[in-house]
Amino acid sequence: MDDFPAPVRPDRLAPDVVLPLTWRIDRLELASADLSANPRDLVGQALDRPLASLPLSELVGLGSRVTIVAGGAFSGSPDVLMIPPIVEHLRRADVRADDISILIANESGSPAAARVSAEAFGLVESAIGRIEVNDPGDHASHTSLGSVEGSIVRAHHLAVESDLLIATGAVAPDEYTGYSGGSDVIALGCVDDEALRALRSARFLDDDGVRAGKIRDNPFQRTVREIGRRAGLLFVVNALLDPESRAPVAVVAGAPVAVHDALVALAAPLYESEAPGARYDVVVLTEDDEQHRTLFNASTGISVSTLAPRPVLRAQGVLIAQAKFSDTVAAVDGRITMLRPSSSQGFYRALEGAVSADVLLRQLRSRGLAAGEERAYRVAQAMSAGAHLVLCDPHWKGGQGFGFSTARTIAEAAEIAESYVGRRPRALIIPQRGGRLPVPTERPMDPSDNPFGDWAADDA
Repeated sequence: MDDFPAPVRPDRLAPDVVLPLTWRIDRLELASADLSANPRDLVGQALDRPLASLPLSELVGLGSRVTIVAGGAFSGSPDVLMIPPIVEHLRRADVRADDISILIANESGSPAAARVSAEAFGLVESAIGRIEVNDPGDHASHTSLGSVEGSIVRAHHLAVESDLLIATGAVAPDEYTGYSGGSDVIALGCVDDEALRALRSARFLDDDGVRAGKIRDNPFQRTVREIGRRAGLLFVVNALLDPESRAPVAVVAGAPVAVHDALVALAAPLYESEAPGARYDVVVLTEDDEQHRTLFNASTGISVSTLAPRPVLRAQGVLIAQAKFSDTVAAVDGRITMLRPSSSQGFYRALEGAVSADVLLRQLRSRGLAAGEERAYRVAQAMSAGAHLVLCDPHWKGGQGFGFSTARTIAEAAEIAESYVGRRPRALIIPQRGGRLPVPTERPMDPSDNPFGDWAADDA
């Protein structure tokens, strides 16, 4: 027994995550952010020293019409910290209150979006002219920006017709854009439903360049930036958020692309954690908070473990997720965004409407994806590519799920995993806090570590 490592100890993980002695186990270590800076000071410093842009006081003046697109409802940006100082800078530059509009980015058509940033708007209500919510179904309020990637894109007239367009936003890993922020609040939060259907389509998800954490050579990110450019977006205020607390770690203001690139560079070491090994036979997704132990929340970990440009799970490997398959999960995932009212419902409806991963892929490729369906698509992609998914749900009532196996305990899930990869698998435990992106080391896996021989060690 001396040749075998000890099991994962309860003092390091949740007490119910104890794996067999024969497993060789690594754990993804998560970086911590420095939260010592005052968030209001971060915003003030960013506005005083914008990146690749003139300050707001030199971009506007008396008679300038300004639209601020608030991204809080769309991306979870801390609007209560951002919007008041933005308005203050505009008023100091002699911009009249009646010439300042706030447009709330919204891709769901839900009027609830108007209430998300109410606190921030209440602080500046007397200093602005009006507040509107983007309604994707109101085509009369949208103006054409022409054809982008073969689709006609229409954006809200308040954004397009302003003399200066400003947007707030938050930077975090995203399935489509690689990292959110920059121009996405305009491209996805201010357009009509026809443009959204074209953009939120499976054709982008099928592209190897469209992956969480990937900015370079990402055609969706390229499309988003082009839409922002055509809409006239000149100035953004973006925050890099702590993965766990969602508090601002850094704030940068200025030109959209320069700001986004700068914050993505800061985000990478915080969100992208290097695993000790190159490829693993088993990935175990753990969740400390029982309320978030759902397949919906685990879907991000499933995606990044299997479909990333450099996945940590090897071909035909096993994913064990502490997650229940349920459609009763709360609609708001506060650790990702402030408001995505139908994401979880859309996710579960998509899975329940298909009998297998391949069927789901065919169904969703035939139309635009509703909120949450992109996560279902990613899970189906992972399973279609050969990943074996085991849900650990103590309340499971029996039977087979959507192409995945189910277990009541981690020990039972481990037995299922061993039926695929043998009794001495190499495993990586990934805590699901904050949506981190696991990255394998450059070191190739030693074939002798793998009980199945050459095919199991193949990194192709």
